[in-house]
Amino acid sequence: YTGLGAISKLSEDLNDDLAVIIVAPYKHLVEQWVEDIVKFNMKPIIAYGDPAHKDWRKKFSKAITDQKIRRDKRFVCVVTTNVTFASPDFQERIDKIKSPILLVVDEAHNFGARSYAKHLDDRFAYRLALSATLERHRDDEGTALLYSFFGKKCIEYPLERAIDEDKLTPYKYYPILVYLSELELESYEQLSYEMSKCMIKDKHGKYKLNKRGEILALKRSRVVAGAMQKLEALKREITPYKDDNNILVYCGATRVIDDSDTSTDDESDIRQIEAVTKILGNELNMSVARFTSEENMEERALIKEHFQDGGKLQAIVAIKCLDEGVNIPGIRTAFILASTTNPKEYIQRRGRVLRKADNKPFAEIYDFVTLPRPLDSVSGLTIEQANRDKTLVKNELARIKEFGRLALNSMLANNLIWDIQEAYHLNDTDLEKEGEDFE
Repeated sequence: YTGLGAISKLSEDLNDDLAVIIVAPYKHLVEQWVEDIVKFNMKPIIAYGDPAHKDWRKKFSKAITDQKIRRDKRFVCVVTTNVTFASPDFQERIDKIKSPILLVVDEAHNFGARSYAKHLDDRFAYRLALSATLERHRDDEGTALLYSFFGKKCIEYPLERAIDEDKLTPYKYYPILVYLSELELESYEQLSYEMSKCMIKDKHGKYKLNKRGEILALKRSRVVAGAMQKLEALKREITPYKDDNNILVYCGATRVIDDSDTSTDDESDIRQIEAVTKILGNELNMSVARFTSEENMEERALIKEHFQDGGKLQAIVAIKCLDEGVNIPGIRTAFILASTTNPKEYIQRRGRVLRKADNKPFAEIYDFVTLPRPLDSVSGLTIEQANRDKTLVKNELARIKEFGRLALNSMLANNLIWDIQEAYHLNDTDLEKEGEDFE
């Protein structure tokens, strides 16, 4: 309620002569905002492309007119999505507002992108950015733009403080090592080689990938995200929990390639989420539901309800839901297959799992850490081969360190970090140097 408390106080100070525009990246986040807003006796206009809210343009225009001529209608509140906010229809209506405007942007790091940043201007007298990590990963320009518009941080609430003050639950962290198969490693190394030829200098003299390099980087990240060994490891690690409830398996939007399959047809690839659902539902006889963008709002609400109850649904297999602010506080055990090197993403994912709930003294996070090859084979590599490995290794180490530092069982992560650093002859200084990010 931090944002809503600020809105309420500002409205009071301005004698309700205020237009509030709240922007969230997704429809379901808009709905979550609305649920909380009404508790503050506000009646928001919901503005996005959905049949239930198709008249938002008419309502917004009427509210602007009423605000000008009726003293009892001076306060206006509109909640919208990023896409609708950036649309010409919405921007034209903002131009017609005469009262001071407060812009509240949820998951505000998204607004460092040029398509949204161009709408951040002097029309908004009051501004509030909400984000777990406002700094945009490897986008200094976008980050600087956000700080220039929204100003310095006014409230900072680190995870360790939230856990200490019982606002989030403590957690145990289990990094699970998996390795690329021969086929995956061959693909990874070939893509790395091709990417090395796609480096250019930006205007600040820093090296970055050109457009082709970015496409290759995405392909390479999918090799890591879809590592076949993750499925074997998941089945092994989740089997002791097959009679439990409140389990989340977080997948990547990727495909898993079976090494034994020699066909070239894309249809022979299996989406990771489908493979995971098969393991849990068919092989372990668990009650499981998918939670993706393919499910509508009503289906998602029903899945969340059954998940919270625990009787009808043991596990959710999801894509993206931990990134998008979906509130599922009942999660007690999370298996994260979709590893990432972007701090924004993995910090958010951890925070979602640590939401407090009844009968949840602590959470458990299983993080599937992908390395190019087993550690005992690293000593036989050439210097060139070891250096090619180090980009992925350093990226994975950064996440293990961040997850492990606040865990109840932090020594488990520390021991793994030492083993990996020893195998690759890395020290803490090496890890502090910013490496590539192609995940």
